[in-house]
Amino acid sequence: MKIVRRLVIGAVALVAVAVAVLVVLPQTLGEDHPVSQAIDGGKVAATNAAIDASGIKTKAQETLEDSSEAIASRTGLPLAVVDNAIEALDIESWQVAPKPTGATEKKTVDLEYGGTQATVTTYDDPSVVTVQMYGQAVTLAVPESSQPYLAYLTLMGGAAPAA
Repeated sequence: MKIVRRLVIGAVALVAVAVAVLVVLPQTLGEDHPVSQAIDGGKVAATNAAIDASGIKTKAQETLEDSSEAIASRTGLPLAVVDNAIEALDIESWQVAPKPTGATEKKTVDLEYGGTQATVTTYDDPSVVTVQMYGQAVTLAVPESSQPYLAYLTLMGGAAPAA
């Protein structure tokens, strides 16, 4: 019993240290401190790995592709233009990144697919978008090749068919 108690106390202490290192230390040192930046870099890498493992970017790309006819109909754009824009967005290549300092919101679009709600926010800086789902907001770096097509993404609000 003493061994189990020590293991539990050790696990609680480890969690407390992890919280201190990952949350409290960056707040204390400031976001420009090298230690804070290293911690943030680790969080970004872990978040990217989790998102890639979840397959959510692939699902988002497939949802757009499956919705291309509805998007074309709703927006009045030719189907070929919509298909080209969806392919060029290449959502699977987007990566978690910090929002640039001073970036201001340009447009926010609410999307829904199969009962899943998401809000996509674009900025005056086209290198990032923020996606909010399940109460979590994640800012994603948009590759330069996809940036000219972000305006099409904002046209797609409400265009996805119900699953």
